[in-house]
Amino acid sequence: MNKLFLAVTIAMLALGHIQAAEHSREAVQIDPDSHQVVFENEHVRVIENLSSAGKTSPMHTHGSMLIVSLDLARLRVTLPGGESSIVDLRPGQVMWTDDPEHAWQLLAGQLHVIAIEVKSAAKSN
Repeated sequence: MNKLFLAVTIAMLALGHIQAAEHSREAVQIDPDSHQVVFENEHVRVIENLSSAGKTSPMHTHGSMLIVSLDLARLRVTLPGGESSIVDLRPGQVMWTDDPEHAWQLLAGQLHVIAIEVKSAAKSN
């Protein structure tokens, strides 16, 4: 077998494995009870998150997204390195975040957000 062909095949398999692992950490895959896709096309994916106090969501990813909060909530958000912070959301609050990876725990209130993942804003690797 040609060594170049073998090297390219191995690289493609490794890249596919990495992409599959990243896909398997997506919010809608990891935590479907809290993250429901309500609309999707070639430009955006819209996810609704509705959760009550005490709910936790394990480490997961999203695409770059615009978040609109529809209710009052206090969350502890934890990043992959283990650092965490308290985030307070209020109705009408709008935020942008690039390719976030995080876990969260809903400490108080009702988490109700609409997240609009913008596919063209995905970071190039």
